[in-house]
Amino acid sequence: AVLSSRKTKSHAAPASLIPPKVLWSQRPLWPVLTYLLGLLPICLLWNGNNAFYLDWNNHLWIIGYFGEYFRRHWSFPITLNTEQLGGIPFPVFYGYLFYPAAGLISAFTGSSFALRLVCSLVFLLQVRQVSKTVQMIAGSRFVSCAVTILVSFATYPLTNLYNRAAITEFLAVSLVISVCMMWLRIVQRNNSRLISGAALALAFAMGTHPITAILGCLMICFAILASWPLPRNLWKPLGWAVALVSLVMAPWIYAVALYGGKVQLSGGPINFFPNTLDHFGTRFWPLPWDPRLGTAEGRLWGTPYLDTQINFALLILAAFLLFRANRSGREFRIAAAALAGFALVSFLSVFQPAWRLIPRALHFIQFAYRLVTYADLFLLFAVLFLLAALRRKTTALPDGPLLAALAVCLVFATAGVSIKLLHAHAVEEPNTLAGSGWPNTNRDALRSLPPHFYGWYSYAVKSGSRGLLADSAIPPVTVTFPIGTQESFGDTLPAPLPAGEYTRLRTDIQIFPWNRILWNGREIPFEETFTDKTSVAIVDGKPETGTLEYALRPDPVWTLLRILSLWTAVLWALALCLRSYGSTRIRKASETTSPGFLT
Repeated sequence: AVLSSRKTKSHAAPASLIPPKVLWSQRPLWPVLTYLLGLLPICLLWNGNNAFYLDWNNHLWIIGYFGEYFRRHWSFPITLNTEQLGGIPFPVFYGYLFYPAAGLISAFTGSSFALRLVCSLVFLLQVRQVSKTVQMIAGSRFVSCAVTILVSFATYPLTNLYNRAAITEFLAVSLVISVCMMWLRIVQRNNSRLISGAALALAFAMGTHPITAILGCLMICFAILASWPLPRNLWKPLGWAVALVSLVMAPWIYAVALYGGKVQLSGGPINFFPNTLDHFGTRFWPLPWDPRLGTAEGRLWGTPYLDTQINFALLILAAFLLFRANRSGREFRIAAAALAGFALVSFLSVFQPAWRLIPRALHFIQFAYRLVTYADLFLLFAVLFLLAALRRKTTALPDGPLLAALAVCLVFATAGVSIKLLHAHAVEEPNTLAGSGWPNTNRDALRSLPPHFYGWYSYAVKSGSRGLLADSAIPPVTVTFPIGTQESFGDTLPAPLPAGEYTRLRTDIQIFPWNRILWNGREIPFEETFTDKTSVAIVDGKPETGTLEYALRPDPVWTLLRILSLWTAVLWALALCLRSYGSTRIRKASETTSPGFLT
């Protein structure tokens, strides 16, 4: 028997060297198409040195200002000092991490290129993370490609990018989507090494757009609850990640705690457009559509082609999967919760009376249509968990019915993105912002505040001063501080005043507790400062000849936190890059030294 067995083994046919046939849905073509088509919506960013609507130049200007200030001073500005208005504390509260990061690039490339590069890199990260997560869940490269395209072709994010030019919101939302996708892979594969990268992306999302910082964290909490209980080995790295994010965001949290309820922007109403943008028919219209065009409301509010539709193609896919998926199991219950969240958020975005029951603390969203972002994200969660439930029922994906559903969804998504890009092209115009080009441009022009920078007043704080100046027969004398150029870019220079009977001196420095006015070297207490409807600092006049100066006196605790925050963010990013580089080198070395197939 032993001899017979040996004879059988010796005459066994050799193993075939021909690799098994690759299924059409797993071919390498699909990842290539994922990136090519997934990045298609941002193609207009690289259509020359163009610009889009009003806020585009506002972001270009701040990025350019940060870049030139860093190039001259090797530090980032705390306030913005311009020829029209100085001491603007805008960066303390808004874009706390985004403007330094983009400004660092702008110092070498100019703000126009820096803005496009940052938007492209963040969107590329989103495409990559969505693709990898869907492939992990569905086990199919084709399904991963299709769902990634549906997410990339969504209407409202492109409205933020082009028509609203809400760059910070676009970037923050894209980062939140990436973080949610990374978290699902962290839990599914018990991959603690990915936590650090996800946490850094979350920190930059929070430091880019304050509203998204709050609402986006709620969505990430939903992702964490959906994967509860967590593996024990994730708790320690998760705790370190929370600590690092808290340290990076500490200055912003501290400033908001001090002045969040005192800034001019605080306590504003939520803007609803119940008959147009925030109508049920508009929200669930399958293609991009702005019903205000040509109406009085459109002329009053501006922003043409403000398309606020949900991701209708993703909604179709979610409805199909809900019908087909295995209705027992954890995945289906989580998907049902996500669809309930989608229904709630969509309802709140079109039904204004419901906000009477919502706590005032959540009335900071400013515009009801902002909730479309989170309706789309709930839909994405639902699709992912329904795909997981369907895979339990049907092992081979995609099957015939899923292929048909994906084909219908892709048709809707392609039509939608085509119309949306036409709407974006309609507001496209040449970039005319001086100083935003390559380094050989006149960057001193960035000392001038853009005429449409309507956020200049948003973060003024008069609390602690003497308040509004009463009307007087003798108006205050206006004093304008000169702004330095070249090596002194962004510095507010002293303003000499001749002797005279000045009742009041109206400066061009914004009213804020950290902004101080000095007369002949003596600091005037903030408690003795007036203001007016333009939110600038006004002080009592002096009869003698003297010099008026501006001095920035930031809170010492905030200053210390800012130093720790920025250095932590820089070292954290460098450590991740070095770790990624080291992992790549080790992997390539192992592939080089590993035995070949024939061996």
